[in-house]
Amino acid sequence: MTLDVDTIAAVSTAPGLGAIAVVRVSGPEATSVALRLLPGLERMPDPRYATLAEIRDPDDGSVIDR
Repeated sequence: MTLDVDTIAAVSTAPGLGAIAVVRVSGPEATSVALRLLPGLERMPDPRYATLAEIRDPDDGSVIDR
């Protein structure tokens, strides 16, 4: 049996208003997806540690969120 492995992203923050949001990205292309959306990072953040970063649109570089 073979399994198809997709790269996925999901909001991991509870519904409602809050000061921060957590987005989880996992799968074989998670690193390239994250670095494309977070161009200010030189490397991936350490696992299980919060990191403040600007999320940018990969097409035009505009800030989506911080």
